[in-house]
Formats: sequence, C-alpha cells, structure tokens
Amino acid sequence: MNSLLPATWEHLPQRFHERLGDDVGRQRLMEHDGHLLLVLHAPPKPDDDQRTGRFFWRRPDGSWKTTEVGSGIGALEAHLAEFESLLNDAEEEEASAEHAEQYFDLLRRITPVHRAAIHLHAVLQKAREAKDEDERIIRWRDDAYALERRAELVLGETRYGLDFVSARFAEAQAREAQEMAHSSHRLNVLAALFLPAATIASFMGMNVPHGLEDAAAPWTFLAILLLGVVFGVGVKSMLDRPGT
Repeated sequence: MNSLLPATWEHLPQRFHERLGDDVGRQRLMEHDGHLLLVLHAPPKPDDDQRTGRFFWRRPDGSWKTTEVGSGIGALEAHLAEFESLLNDAEEEEASAEHAEQYFDLLRRITPVHRAAIHLHAVLQKAREAKDEDERIIRWRDDAYALERRAELVLGETRYGLDFVSARFAEAQAREAQEMAHSSHRLNVLAALFLPAATIASFMGMNVPHGLEDAAAPWTFLAILLLGVVFGVGVKSMLDRPGT
C-alpha cells in the first residue's frame, strides 16, 4: 500500500498507514498505543484545489518526527508561525484597504486560512486531551486558538469593510440618481411652460395667411404670448398632479 508517511519512520504503527491512505484528507488527529499522528495542512491559498499535508508524529517517549525540514518540535512551531505571518499581512492589508476590489481579494485569501485555523485548533485540542501532561501541546493549542480568533476577526473586519464600501457606493449612486431626477423635473417644468408658447409662435410664424397680420401691435403679440403662458401653466399643473 502506498502511504504519504515516510517509509523510514520506524516503529510507526501500521494502523496510521492504513487509515491515512493515498490522500491527505482533512486535518485530524490519529492515536494508537500512545502514538499521536497530527495530520495538518499547510496554510492554504485561494486557488489551491488540493491541500498540502504536513505530518507530525509524537512517539510515546515524547519525541517528535515530521515530514517537514527540521526537528518535529521546531517544524510544528514554524507551522504555527506561518499562519501568524499570513495574519499579520492580512491585518495590514485590511487596515489600508479602501476599494471593494481590495477587500474582495483579501476575503478570497483569508477565508481558507480561517477555515484551516479552525481545524488546526481542533486537532491540537484533541492532542492536548490525549496528552494532557505535555506542556508543549498545551502551548501550541493556545497559540492555535489565538490564530483562529485573529483569523475570525480579520475575516469579520474585511466583510464589514466590503459592506461599508458597497453601501457608500450605493448611497452615492442614489444621490446622483436623485440629483438627475431633480434636474429632469426642472427641464420638464421649463418645457411645460414654454412648449405652448413656442408652438403658437411657430404656427404664427408660418408663411400662411391667418388674418392677424394687420392686427394692432403690440397687443396681438402680447395676447398671443399671454395665451401661451396660460397654456404652459395649465400643462405644468397637470404634470404636477400626483400619479401623472
């Protein structure tokens, strides 16, 4: 059977090989005859389809082995430090973000990290329950909880920031739409006032005899202008009625 665990790990329970199989699967703790195997994931990236497994084996005598570079204890502490570094960068990006694209990009990257931190804390909590006398596991469990909490806070702040930017943009659009509506209303009022007068003037200006060519000036002009204004006010009143 193929296994993701090193063949050079002597005295590793065969049960771990059988339970792990060919795929890393979810983050979890395996326990057998005093042996602990922590199956963890490297800090994920948003476009990763497969998680990269990291394995930490604690033997009954308290010694550790790992598939990573370095000693088991140092490698596990470096594993936690990677999450901390990612969260430090995420907090700085969230604090300086101003646009929706920045918040959305950060949201894509921090969401899988938050999920991985939750499962990391759960695995170390089970390890702490299995080996409650190991102070190092207790410290790692506490560090994992702090990482989970920080990831949750960064994720929440990022979502709030994205919501705020979206709301501010929607408010600006609504304000612009209202201003456009007011401008359009003013244009409609002007059109309503002057359209009748312009229509009458256009009709009277045609080269067609209408019998008013020789009427006394300026009374005819004033009368026609007054008639246009009256019609204009009437049209405006009709436009101002509710439902029209």
